[in-house]
Amino acid sequence: MELHEALKQGGVITFKVKRGQSLATCLFRSVAGQQLSTKAATSIWNRLNDAAGDRPLSEYILMSDFDTLRACGLSGAKVKTLNGIA
Repeated sequence: MELHEALKQGGVITFKVKRGQSLATCLFRSVAGQQLSTKAATSIWNRLNDAAGDRPLSEYILMSDFDTLRACGLSGAKVKTLNGIA
Protein backbone atom coordinates (compact mmCIF):
# COMPACT_ATOMS: atom_id res chain seq x y z
CA MET A 1 0.00 0.00 0.00
CA GLU A 2 1.30 3.46 -0.91
CA LEU A 3 1.62 6.10 1.83
CA HIS A 4 -1.05 8.35 0.31
CA GLU A 5 -3.47 5.40 0.23
CA ALA A 6 -2.72 4.55 3.86
CA LEU A 7 -3.33 8.17 4.87
CA LYS A 8 -6.66 8.17 3.05
CA GLN A 9 -7.71 4.99 4.88
CA GLY A 10 -6.32 5.89 8.28
CA GLY A 11 -7.27 9.55 8.35
CA VAL A 12 -5.42 12.40 10.01
CA ILE A 13 -2.24 11.52 11.88
CA THR A 14 -1.10 13.71 14.76
CA PHE A 15 2.60 13.81 15.67
CA LYS A 16 3.96 15.02 18.97
CA VAL A 17 7.26 16.81 18.55
CA LYS A 18 9.41 18.47 21.16
CA ARG A 19 9.15 22.23 21.33
CA GLY A 20 11.54 23.82 18.87
CA GLN A 21 12.06 20.56 16.97
CA SER A 22 10.87 20.18 13.40
CA LEU A 23 8.78 17.23 12.29
CA ALA A 24 11.65 16.22 9.98
CA THR A 25 14.10 16.13 12.90
CA CYS A 26 11.64 14.08 14.94
CA LEU A 27 11.34 11.60 12.06
CA PHE A 28 15.13 11.54 11.54
CA ARG A 29 15.64 10.57 15.17
CA SER A 30 12.91 7.95 15.04
CA VAL A 31 14.39 6.31 11.93
CA ALA A 32 17.97 6.49 13.23
CA GLY A 33 16.98 4.67 16.42
CA GLN A 34 14.76 1.95 14.96
CA GLN A 35 15.53 -1.58 16.16
CA LEU A 36 18.51 -0.47 18.24
CA SER A 37 19.23 -0.30 21.93
CA THR A 38 18.75 3.12 23.47
CA LYS A 39 22.50 3.44 23.98
CA ALA A 40 23.33 2.59 20.35
CA ALA A 41 20.60 4.88 19.02
CA THR A 42 21.85 7.76 21.17
CA SER A 43 25.44 7.23 19.98
CA ILE A 44 24.41 7.28 16.32
CA TRP A 45 22.17 10.31 16.85
CA ASN A 46 24.99 12.19 18.59
CA ARG A 47 27.47 11.34 15.80
CA LEU A 48 24.98 12.54 13.18
CA ASN A 49 24.35 15.81 15.02
CA ASP A 50 28.05 16.36 15.69
CA ALA A 51 28.80 15.83 12.00
CA ALA A 52 26.07 18.30 11.01
CA GLY A 53 27.51 20.96 13.32
CA ASP A 54 25.62 24.24 13.02
CA ARG A 55 23.88 23.26 9.77
CA PRO A 56 20.23 22.26 9.86
CA LEU A 57 20.04 18.46 9.90
CA SER A 58 17.94 18.31 6.72
CA GLU A 59 20.56 20.35 4.86
CA TYR A 60 23.41 18.21 6.17
CA ILE A 61 21.69 14.97 5.17
CA LEU A 62 20.98 16.24 1.66
CA MET A 63 24.52 17.51 1.10
CA SER A 64 26.28 14.44 2.53
CA ASP A 65 27.11 11.42 0.44
CA PHE A 66 26.03 7.90 1.33
CA ASP A 67 29.37 6.85 2.86
CA THR A 68 29.57 9.95 5.06
CA LEU A 69 26.19 9.18 6.60
CA ARG A 70 27.07 5.49 6.92
CA ALA A 71 30.18 6.55 8.86
CA CYS A 72 27.85 8.03 11.50
CA GLY A 73 26.60 4.48 12.11
CA LEU A 74 23.45 4.52 9.99
CA SER A 75 22.53 1.48 7.92
CA GLY A 76 22.19 1.86 4.17
CA ALA A 77 18.41 1.59 4.42
CA LYS A 78 18.30 4.31 7.08
CA VAL A 79 20.47 6.62 4.97
CA LYS A 80 18.03 6.21 2.07
CA THR A 81 15.05 6.83 4.37
CA LEU A 82 16.60 9.95 5.91
CA ASN A 83 17.33 11.29 2.43
CA GLY A 84 13.70 10.70 1.51
CA ILE A 85 12.52 12.63 4.55
CA ALA A 86 15.01 15.46 4.04
